[in-house]
Amino acid sequence: MSNTRLIIKDRGKGKSTHLVYTSAATGYPIIVHTSARKEYLYNMADNLGVYMPEPITLNEWEKFYRGKEIENILLDDAEDVISEALNRYFGTNVITATITDKL
Repeated sequence: MSNTRLIIKDRGKGKSTHLVYTSAATGYPIIVHTSARKEYLYNMADNLGVYMPEPITLNEWEKFYRGKEIENILLDDAEDVISEALNRYFGTNVITATITDKL
């Protein structure tokens, strides 16, 4: 069974801020969909005065981290990251998915 926790809030209500603090506290890297999002989160951490590992884009993951021993990761904008990762894995578009809120 998965220990994945979902942070479910409306847009602009602190999901990514929560994730930045979690990354800073745990040392787990945040996986993001785009380089722009990576920069946004890194700047957010700087503005909050916390150190966190550098966020990793999906492209960077494929190039540099695939097959490496990284035990835990965090996902920002999970719907985008999951969709893109599954699209690459299956070679087709994921149109609809279901998820259970375990909160």
